[in-house]
Amino acid sequence: MIKIFDDQSAPSSDLLEIAAQISISDALLISSPEYNWSIPGGLKNLLDWLSVLPQNPILNKPTLIMGASSGRLGTARMQPHLRSVLTHFKADLVSHPEVAISNTSEVFDPSGDLIDPEIENLLKQAMAELIKLVPAS
Repeated sequence: MIKIFDDQSAPSSDLLEIAAQISISDALLISSPEYNWSIPGGLKNLLDWLSVLPQNPILNKPTLIMGASSGRLGTARMQPHLRSVLTHFKADLVSHPEVAISNTSEVFDPSGDLIDPEIENLLKQAMAELIKLVPAS
């Protein structure tokens, strides 16, 4: 469990485990909804905690932002906010294509499976761009 951020407390073991997993990953994909036109509180809280660690786990990490919403703008208002926060971490952000899926009831079937071939292609393009940013091992 990640407690509400305060800069006077020590990071929890859960937070340190998340940071360790991010650190050893080749890339980071953040798929998030949009709440009140911005970053959901839980995600922002996690990022606030990560920002005070001695080692930045997102530094130069290839990172893709995406999201989906039932509205007509998808997550187009949240993503610039998240991009700004991740710039603070010096993440290596995929700049194009942006993946802000709108009208989810038309894109996913009732069981949650993707049924829109255009969105499928968009996701493939975005993942290809993310993979390009991953250094060869």
